[in-house]
Amino acid sequence: MGRAIIDGRRYNTETATCVAGIGSRSGVTPRDWGYFDGTLYRTPRGNYFVEGRGGPYSLFGVSAGSHGSQGSAGIVPVTEESAMGLVAAGQFGVPRAEVDETMEMFFGHLIETA
Repeated sequence: MGRAIIDGRRYNTETATCVAGIGSRSGVTPRDWGYFDGTLYRTPRGNYFVEGRGGPYSLFGVSAGSHGSQGSAGIVPVTEESAMGLVAAGQFGVPRAEVDETMEMFFGHLIETA
């Protein structure tokens, strides 16, 4: 269970809805700087966040002062559009039909008809 208050907003995995497991593409390992592994959630008020861990070039990268950046773990708020992009990228081993179903369920109002 993860909890955090960021910019005056409370994020709690126990009260949020799990949207999808997300992470780096196949072949990317925890030793890669862009690696990340997490779970995307939506709060009862409709805000999105990711709980997980990742390297310095992932959404979990944090400043290390004059030494550049480093990886971290915890909760990172994301915009609705970013959340949609994370789901749209798909998850390794998850059938496309499941990804599409999640997209429709959470982001149907943002999807354009071709």
